Amino acid sequence: MEQDHIISEVRKNREKLSEKFNNDLDKLFDHFKKEEKKSKVKLKNFQPKRKSGSVE
Repeated sequence: MEQDHIISEVRKNREKLSEKFNNDLDKLFDHFKKEEKKSKVKLKNFQPKRKSGSVE
């Protein structure tokens, strides 16, 4: 099966980040949150929207 170059690149970058933060998900998450705050890109929220009149 032919190797997908984009998938390979994503996996390679994932491994680099994982090594950088010693496989600590909390540190990795903190890193991404800091990068998100520095970014000027408007991010989307993909949480489901509540229907009006619903009780939760």
